[in-house]
Amino acid sequence: MKRALSLLSLVLVVALLAGCQAAPPTPTVAPTVAPTAPPAPAKPHDTFGLEVIGPEGIEVLSMEDLKALPATEGYAGIKNSVGQVFPPLPCKGVSLEELCNLVGGIGPDQGVNVVAKDGYAMTLSYDQAIKGDLVLYDPGTGDETTIDQAVTLIVAYEQDGKPIPEDEEGPLRLMGVSPKNNQVIDGHWSVKWVRQVVVKSMTEEWVLQLTGELSEEMDRATFESGAAPLCHGHSWTDADGHKWTGIPLWLLVGRVDDDVKHETRAFNDDLAEAGYTVEVIAADGFSASFESETIMFDDELIVAHLMDDQPLENEYFPLRLVGPNLSKREMVSQIAEIAIQAPSEPAAAEPAPPAVESDATLLISGLLETEATFTWADLQAMDVKTMESEHPKQGMQTNTGVCLKTLLAGLGMKDEAQALVFVASDGYQAEVSLAELQPCVGCLVAFDEDGTFKMVMPGFSSKAWVSDVVQIHVGLAGEQAAPAPTKPAAEAAPPPAESDATLQISGLVDAETTFGWAELWAMGAETIEAEHPKKGVQTYQGLRLNGLLEQVGVQDGAQTVVFVASDGYQAEVALADLQACADGIIAFDESGRFAVVLPGLPSSAWVKDVVQIDVQ
Repeated sequence: MKRALSLLSLVLVVALLAGCQAAPPTPTVAPTVAPTAPPAPAKPHDTFGLEVIGPEGIEVLSMEDLKALPATEGYAGIKNSVGQVFPPLPCKGVSLEELCNLVGGIGPDQGVNVVAKDGYAMTLSYDQAIKGDLVLYDPGTGDETTIDQAVTLIVAYEQDGKPIPEDEEGPLRLMGVSPKNNQVIDGHWSVKWVRQVVVKSMTEEWVLQLTGELSEEMDRATFESGAAPLCHGHSWTDADGHKWTGIPLWLLVGRVDDDVKHETRAFNDDLAEAGYTVEVIAADGFSASFESETIMFDDELIVAHLMDDQPLENEYFPLRLVGPNLSKREMVSQIAEIAIQAPSEPAAAEPAPPAVESDATLLISGLLETEATFTWADLQAMDVKTMESEHPKQGMQTNTGVCLKTLLAGLGMKDEAQALVFVASDGYQAEVSLAELQPCVGCLVAFDEDGTFKMVMPGFSSKAWVSDVVQIHVGLAGEQAAPAPTKPAAEAAPPPAESDATLQISGLVDAETTFGWAELWAMGAETIEAEHPKKGVQTYQGLRLNGLLEQVGVQDGAQTVVFVASDGYQAEVALADLQACADGIIAFDESGRFAVVLPGLPSSAWVKDVVQIDVQ
């Protein structure tokens, strides 16, 4: 199985590998210790080869060789970048530690670079590669979790009792396995099409502090994984021809600007438009400030960790802010922290008086002596109070409404009640503990100026400040409220007479085409009713997606379709799922934009303001 190479052969092989693969997050260190044995005759090999490179040489393993090594088995799954969880399945393969031992082992000051056939590379520290020190998620909820058993990273060749298909993600894929099916890992760690495993020296470790609604200490390995070319990595070339590579500033801010860290649309654009300041701070305290609106979706405003594909020199290390519209002073070097600063003196504006008339209603249900539905007029006739309260993100506000505890007391809560669930008209639900509610004298069911009710919950996270609330359910902890009745589907408004919106269809198609608004409208729109995952039954006008794809000709081998919005948001859908969705349409939005309507698929796939469909 092991083929010894001369020093010259070793150098040539490593040089060839470095020349044909895309640059990994940090430079790969070529082995410097030559094998002592003379070259051995090559044995018969299958066409597949996994290269393992380390201090004592190179091993090229066939699939037969891999399966002859000690196997590690367990359950593994992933959570992708838009929050979709692929549940754990039985997996079998060879641990990274076992592979590293073939070429001299790995020490605490070293790491492992795992490289795919398309050049995608992921660098793992010793603790990550050998001890499985990764963030884990609950397969049922998608929330971060911890488990008692160790997670082992393996190069898997079998999933769910079958070989991993090469045309999808195999025949080898990096997976994190555990004895029970109780965890999944971030999808960017789970490298597909693995072709190379390299033991490498690690650059100096560092941590980037991100501070906002959340706080995060992002280590070097996590940053590098996010900056990978097929993840969130972007590059910008300066006037001197130097290429700077890293992660756009707005994406880093999006990890801590609100309660959503790394799910669909993690960056809160509504919050950014409301206004806050981003401070980029160097290790010596020097800083530069940027208004939130100016950084939104700017992929060329980059926190860079590489220049010309090499780690930054000492004067910039570990990170530097770069971009085409920055002054020299704003190009902060040696970045240690990125912090969101709320407005220092938020203005407390008087709320607009409630609408004189509104048909809004509020259902209070569950563990009560009496369930009740209140109209707008019913609540205005009660003991209405006006109070100042501090929203966790928007600062001081003045709101008018009815005290929540007084409202509940009048209905008689049962002794076994433990929690409240606030339900919005679009189906969003937020749970609040009754024990935590007891000291809140300022919690209100408030009158919103648009004629709806909203929850004012000082002292609670922004999740509890539910807008357009239609139901308060009293129940046990963890109990979901029954879905609120949906409004009757309204007739879809006719599309605007004119719009400059365009839709590009690209990728694995016979004819890449860009359609204009009028061009698609002329093809003959259909009107359908479809149930949105959160908003209930709606009426849409548009063209069936499958018919549109047939028109441009989807090529053999295509597997996925990526919908791209104008702000850069992307949603990936399996082509097979899309073809099975007979009522999937490109809809004409009344605002003059296109929208994706996919009944039966998650809301993350219902992309608004879609500008491109990329077939892959």
